[in-house]
Amino acid sequence: MARLLGASVRLPPPLAGRLSLACDGISFSDDFRREVTVSYQDPGQYRITLQVKDNKGKTSETAASVFVKDNPGVCNQIYDMSPFLRQTSLSPRNQLRGEFDSDRVSSNLTAVKKGCFSAYSVDMKAGENVHIDIEVKDGLEGKVVDVLAFDVPNFLVYKDKNLPTLPPIIAECFKRELRGAFSCDYLAPRSGTLYIVIDNKDLPVLTPTEGPVQYNVKAVMVWPAVSPIPVEYIPVLVIAAIAAVGIAGFIFYLGRRAEKNY
Repeated sequence: MARLLGASVRLPPPLAGRLSLACDGISFSDDFRREVTVSYQDPGQYRITLQVKDNKGKTSETAASVFVKDNPGVCNQIYDMSPFLRQTSLSPRNQLRGEFDSDRVSSNLTAVKKGCFSAYSVDMKAGENVHIDIEVKDGLEGKVVDVLAFDVPNFLVYKDKNLPTLPPIIAECFKRELRGAFSCDYLAPRSGTLYIVIDNKDLPVLTPTEGPVQYNVKAVMVWPAVSPIPVEYIPVLVIAAIAAVGIAGFIFYLGRRAEKNY
């Protein structure tokens, strides 16, 4: 097997004896019972030849070309979760909550490069709650990140400056040296935008960078009970009800006047 930072190719295993592996001038022999790994420091195309020799001296050989890609992952990207989490007039009537899953949204590997960050934003109204699940996966070189949460002004300070101290963070969704899984809930005290940051940036006050780090972000926002009447119809119905009351009052007035005249 040849691999670089998650990119790999598997060659047919030998049946018996020992194997010899040669790749662009590098060769060695090893017992076939062990997994042989070759790491490349630079991306590019490499040629690997695998030769198997059994106990009777018979040999068999196979070769493969390996294309090693650069580190996967994004750098300083911002993703908007609002279209997935917020309820709108176009949302299905039988749906009770909004959901976001970075693994489903991105067809590529979700990872943040060394020295970079990924941020996920959601627009919230006062009193709304969002539940966040973050998992650091074991698929790449990096194994640890920091999780941060900001409002808009403090996120802009974090994003644009490498200060010796962090701007104020939202404590409910702050986790230093995250390995594995972490969850948090945020209840918005006022209307605004919440930023959840997967940090591999290595500010002076945070965990040293690793990279790339593969992760997954999930978020859930429970919606308020849906009115049986479509929201867009409510203003029209209110106006119609007021008009009906006015008409009924006018008819009653005319009736009383007619009685007096009689």
